[in-house]
Amino acid sequence: MQNQARLLAGPSWKDQKLVFSTKAGTPIDTSNIFHRFQQTLSKAGLPRMRFYDLRHTHASLLIAEGVHPKKIAERLGHASIKLTMDLYGHLFEGSDRESAERMQRIFGQHPPAQSGTNAARKVVALPGCRKPA
Repeated sequence: MQNQARLLAGPSWKDQKLVFSTKAGTPIDTSNIFHRFQQTLSKAGLPRMRFYDLRHTHASLLIAEGVHPKKIAERLGHASIKLTMDLYGHLFEGSDRESAERMQRIFGQHPPAQSGTNAARKVVALPGCRKPA
C-alpha cells in the first residue's frame, strides 16, 4: 500500500523510512488514529476504549482458554512471567478450583456439588493416608 501511496504522491512524497505513514510519507498523527478507532467502535455499537483495553482483553481471553501463563507472557512481550502474573494474576483465581477438580478426577472422585455461591467441601482421604480430623 505504501508503494501505491508513494506513486500517487509523486515528488511530494517525504521518504522517512516509516513502517506506517500518511499518504505523503510523513509520520501519522496518533490522535487521528485514536479518533478513527473511536469512530470504528461507535459504528460497531461498541463502547469507547483505549488500545490498551484490546491488549488486556486479548490476555484475558487467553487466560480464560487455559493458555499457560508463560506463553501469554511471551505473546505480550513481557520480559518475565512475573510481570504477567502481577498484571493478570487475579484472572487465574479460578484455576485453584480447577486444579482441585482435576486432582479429584485423577483419584476417581467427582467435583463437589455447587450450593449457592460456595462449593460444598468434601475431604477426600488418599489410599494409605490417615483420615483428617
